[in-house]
Amino acid sequence: MAIKYELISYLRYALQSLNYILLLDDRNMSSMFAAHRFDVMVVLDKDSIESAFKQINFTDFAYADYRHKQNIGIFYGLSKLSANTKVNAELSRVLLDMSQSGRITQIYQDDKLEAPLRLF
Repeated sequence: MAIKYELISYLRYALQSLNYILLLDDRNMSSMFAAHRFDVMVVLDKDSIESAFKQINFTDFAYADYRHKQNIGIFYGLSKLSANTKVNAELSRVLLDMSQSGRITQIYQDDKLEAPLRLF
């Protein structure tokens, strides 16, 4: 129990001492990283950040050996003010049918990609 408490205390201290920035777009994040505004970043989409680095000709980066495999859902939505709201119910039905029938999984497999997490 003492080890667990010490670990939790250390993690709380470490997290409080981090100076972190939340960035939501790869273009901005890649530019700030290249300008040495921060030293480390955590990304979900490796291909996307590498594409952003390529656009600014930045190659001075490396990856840590640590990997965490994570499946995340992909969600689709329409603005309530969209001219396309009349197709929302049909879009929802078609996407659900494609998911349940395995068609979405097949599309990913056809391109030798891992299919997204199935929530339905």
